[in-house]
Amino acid sequence: RLVYIAMSLLLFADAGPLWLLAMFRICQGASGGAYVPALRAAIADVTPPDRRTESYAQLQALEMVGLLVGPLIGGAVALWRDSGIFAVSAGGVALGLTQFFRYRESRVVAAPGSTPVVMARRWWLSRHLVACGLGLAAMGAMFSMYDVVWPQYLTARGYNSFVIGVTVSAFALPIMFLAGTAGRLGDRADRRLLVAGSFLLVAVCAATYPALRDLLPIMAIGVVEAIAIVAIEPSLFAVIAESAHPEARGRAMGMGGLFQFGGSAFGAGALGILYGISEPLPFRGGAVMCILAAIALVTLLPRRVPTAEPDPLSAAIDLESRG
Repeated sequence: RLVYIAMSLLLFADAGPLWLLAMFRICQGASGGAYVPALRAAIADVTPPDRRTESYAQLQALEMVGLLVGPLIGGAVALWRDSGIFAVSAGGVALGLTQFFRYRESRVVAAPGSTPVVMARRWWLSRHLVACGLGLAAMGAMFSMYDVVWPQYLTARGYNSFVIGVTVSAFALPIMFLAGTAGRLGDRADRRLLVAGSFLLVAVCAATYPALRDLLPIMAIGVVEAIAIVAIEPSLFAVIAESAHPEARGRAMGMGGLFQFGGSAFGAGALGILYGISEPLPFRGGAVMCILAAIALVTLLPRRVPTAEPDPLSAAIDLESRG
């Protein structure tokens, strides 16, 4: 987070050649790539197994708050100075950084003299982790495909940037408000059916968009798609947390992020390019990816529902918090 703040301030200064500013931005992205897996691993450390999906859903809901509020703040700040958005970003991260010092380290550390944990050499190739990675890749591809295609899709139907922003907000609201309910469902239901069914519904919605012209049905399908999406990412990261040994959670979350952002790169590049060939192609391509992800997940995800018994670390933290 400190690196992110420093890079943001350098970008706010807006001094130097373009290649240097690009390097600052790359370093900013790298610091985020180190922060997010650690955050997700810490959530797994301090949350009982039967509430992990709910915790990851709450994290997703907060991301949606950022999606709603961020563009509004950024647009207002840009009226003053384009690079001012980086100063605001640095301030926001600095404000959040103050909270970290209130909590103790959650990472599991082997006691001195204890027998070290021996993990399989290719533990990351377990079917549960691979299945979650494929699901996250498909979800990342869909999100980045919409980032590229959605403004063009609505502009071609005669709608302006304000309407585009309204549709993005309408998509984020169900995810924000239903996150808790979806998280609790993911902690109690068969995740194979929940996540695979959600992917199939996303595929149907994506394949439907090219046939729509009026704003109301487009927004209605978007709301349905958001309701389908809300349980996917939290459930997959909960499975990753349960499938990896506590000492390897950071690496497992990093692997999940690698698949997710690798899918994002594919969605923005390959699927985005398809829009220039034919409007329906990126939507149909994304739908096919979601169907394949659903097949892989219903086949490879664990059948069991998480038990209500917390792991020892979570129990110790719970006792400490109660004094």
